[in-house]
Amino acid sequence: MPPIPEKFTGYAALHEVDGKALTMKVYKYTPKKFAEDDVTIKITHCGVCGSDVHQLKNGWPDYWPTSYPCICGHEVVGEVVEAGKNTEHSIGDRVGVGAQARACLECQYCTKGYPQYCEKGFHGTYQGHFEDDSLAQGGYADYMRTKGAFAVKIPEKLSSEHAAPFLCAGIAVYSPLRRFEAGPGKKVGVIGIGGLGHLALQFSKAMGADTYALSSSNRKMADCVKMGIEGQDFRSPPLDHFRERNATRLLVPPAATFGTFCIAGLPEEKLPSIMPHYFILGISLTGTQIGSPQKIREMLEFAAKTGVRPWIEVRGMKEIDQALKDVEVGKPRYRYVMKN
Repeated sequence: MPPIPEKFTGYAALHEVDGKALTMKVYKYTPKKFAEDDVTIKITHCGVCGSDVHQLKNGWPDYWPTSYPCICGHEVVGEVVEAGKNTEHSIGDRVGVGAQARACLECQYCTKGYPQYCEKGFHGTYQGHFEDDSLAQGGYADYMRTKGAFAVKIPEKLSSEHAAPFLCAGIAVYSPLRRFEAGPGKKVGVIGIGGLGHLALQFSKAMGADTYALSSSNRKMADCVKMGIEGQDFRSPPLDHFRERNATRLLVPPAATFGTFCIAGLPEEKLPSIMPHYFILGISLTGTQIGSPQKIREMLEFAAKTGVRPWIEVRGMKEIDQALKDVEVGKPRYRYVMKN
């Protein structure tokens, strides 16, 4: 095994102007000093997430302002080449790292299995900070060093390229489906059939729920049928329903009495205004944020067992610029995975 380099090499937006243009440049950086809680991973694959585009373009300046240089990528799969004594990993393990790199692991939420809601803050796989205040960099790179607690072993039945999209897109929808007990006798409607939505459909069906796809057009109907959705369970309402002036009719449909509307994405735009009358129907409006390493492990095992798989296109890591630009305009069907 070759020696671990002192500096890791990735594809970064060096300045905000590069981020706005989605122009990545080769960037070498010094990773955090290795600690016994850490693992160093030689990256083989990394999925491309819509969040990467938002972060690179500084799309959330009031919530998650971007620090440059910025290497994105938080659907990381690779081989452990260095493992601390305080981790459960061994050299040679194939692991995945999702959107979270660190938590205190001591607060009431961490100890209850919800480190993504850590009271001391959320530290992302990129743009997060470690104890020494070093900035975490993501998976569009050759190596990554992160906390071993957030590196999850990949089941043998899952290929690395298929495992990668589960680590953000997959857990973003699997976690709330489990939280709200999707299964036989429950109805689940998925609005937006993209990177997250196409996995939500498959997970919901595999859990035994009556599953419906809601899209802005009929373009993805054939794909949804291939994912197990019956033709009559694909809904494409008039486009006006998706315009802001009528968005409440889509956002909280009157038929969903006692139902829950869960937002799994994180757009840059504000939500449309909602009249309080909708809530007298017993409807709940909530959100979700990824899932714990334990929940990711459960999801990967579930996917391996049931055959749920992301629809992917594998590209070389050097093509990350074009992949990001294609994600921005909605080209993926339904997830790009970069390969070293």
